[in-house]
Amino acid sequence: MREAAGVWAVAMMLGRYVLALSGDDVPDRALIGGKAWSVASMSAQQMPVPPAVVVTTEACNAILAGSDIHDDLNESVRNGLRWLEGETQRSFGAGPS
Repeated sequence: MREAAGVWAVAMMLGRYVLALSGDDVPDRALIGGKAWSVASMSAQQMPVPPAVVVTTEACNAILAGSDIHDDLNESVRNGLRWLEGETQRSFGAGPS
């Protein structure tokens, strides 16, 4: 994982396996995959892209290797959803607003 100022802080906030794509920096393509990298690149160029989170390739590789990361991944995803709720001022599962 890159330790660029914004990316490292966000990675710590959301957990080991989920990164926020907040527009502050573009994480390494090998860490987030091509589609998420494209979204992060557009956001960093001030294009109108909504906030997003991405499950890292590290998580995908660990699952494919048979590692039991489910608890850590679930916690990371929950942290990501909380971050998205804060960024969008909306609650997931709250119904129409």
